[in-house]
This record gives sequence, structure tokens and C-alpha cells, in this order.
Amino acid sequence: MAEARRVFIKQLALPPFVFTMLSRLGFPQAKGEPPRSADNLQALAEEFFGRLNALDDWFLSMDGKEENKAVVDRFVDLFNSDAYCQVGPSKNQLGGVTYHGLAGIRKWADEFSRTYIDLNYRINFKTRRDQTGKPVYGFQMPWGDSGAAVEFTAVHTNRNDRKRFWMPGAAFFMFDKEGKIADLRLYILRDEAEETKTYVAM
Repeated sequence: MAEARRVFIKQLALPPFVFTMLSRLGFPQAKGEPPRSADNLQALAEEFFGRLNALDDWFLSMDGKEENKAVVDRFVDLFNSDAYCQVGPSKNQLGGVTYHGLAGIRKWADEFSRTYIDLNYRINFKTRRDQTGKPVYGFQMPWGDSGAAVEFTAVHTNRNDRKRFWMPGAAFFMFDKEGKIADLRLYILRDEAEETKTYVAM
């Protein structure tokens, strides 16, 4: 009886070339993370704000060390090796600040990660004719890179004094052909900042 069962199962087994044919006919297979592409600017912009918001998602180790390297690494991975990132000044600076290369961008992301908590930066919604969307304005560069611009709202809590603010902003991206950020300019209108209630996790 056991021998007959083994023969029956063996007869049901499909040779490898059958699975190859099925995959070519469109049957889904397990896939990893899809490759980045500049063809979908909406997704690239959303991914940027998602990883920016994740910069506060770290913890203190048992010996008191700030373990934010993983979230900073993941954010920096959005940029190509020759990227520029231009941001507004900190409280100890005047004028805009430009960071060049992954080491410079890592320095900014590390400081940002240690300065704010409860990050909630999000692309603004627009509503017209009973329809709502989050517009990402795209344009093509003559040399092949893709540009994108968004309006966003920045919401964060200062880590040191736990004061929470929201303020309007705008971001201007240039993505290379692989979907990596080649140039980024972040405008945050701190003069229009308004204090709001501190977020309390339930």
C-alpha cells in the first residue's frame, strides 16, 4: 500500500520545465522588493517622507547608547553617492546649509534623528470637484533625470523640551534614472510655525 502511494505521488510530480512555462504564462512568483525607478515620482516622494518620519524610530541600548544607525542608514540609502541636500539653518546657523555626498547627508540625518521625535511630515492633500489627491508635480530634466516638487506639512516634537510644532514646507527633488535622489531642497517656513498639543501615544 505504501509503495503504491509513493508511485502515485511520483506520477503527480511535475518536471521543472513545467514550472518555467507556468511562470511565463503570468503565474505570480515570490519577489523581493521592486527596483527603484524614476517612472513613479509619487511613490518616490512618499517613500522619502516615510523614511524621514522613521528617523525617530530608535532606542537607547541597555548601556545608554543611542541606537539610531539603522534608521539613518535606511534614510541615506535614498540618495546617490554624489547627492546634494539643501536644508534651512539650525538655531545656531544663518542662511541655508548644503550637504554633499553620503557622509554629509548622513551627518544631517543623524542630527535630525537626535533632535526631533513624533515625526509626521506628510504631503498635502488637494481637493477639487469632490475628489482628493496628494499632488506631486513632475518634470523632466534635459539630461535625463526627473524632477518633482511637493507641498508638505511638517509636524515634530522637540526632543529636549517636548514642545510640538507644525509648519508648512515645500520639497524639490531631482531623481536619477535609478530613482535615487541626486538633489534635494527642503524649505520649511519656521516663521509660520505654530505650537500644537504634544502627541500622546494611546
